[in-house]
Amino acid sequence: MAKIFSRISFFVFCFVCLSLFTTYGTSFANVVCTVKVESVYMTAGGGGTSSSGVVVVLRNTTGVLIPGTTWANNTARSFYVYKPLGNQGLAIFLTALSNKTKVTVNIAGTVATTGSLIMSVAVTQIAQ
Repeated sequence: MAKIFSRISFFVFCFVCLSLFTTYGTSFANVVCTVKVESVYMTAGGGGTSSSGVVVVLRNTTGVLIPGTTWANNTARSFYVYKPLGNQGLAIFLTALSNKTKVTVNIAGTVATTGSLIMSVAVTQIAQ
């Protein structure tokens, strides 16, 4: 009886581990894309919302739908800048805006909703 219970326990353990490993990479979908900076502004969280920080409005100028998203060509979306990026992230966005160059951003989530987080940013040499 103990041998059968041991085999069943081993099978259940392997099944649970397999389930965890197959869903590990699909829980989060970060999107990396090169886009145009439309505007940068600060929010204070007024009006009953708790959201505050730097908001960047980005425009998809890739000419196509960004893969893995519903972000169509020539449409703009607003995103929050991840707070640990701090003043350096803000400076990169403002530099790209003033120099009229695009930025490469890593956006957490599906980019389908306004308010997703920009996890990293890099300025490019590509003109807007």
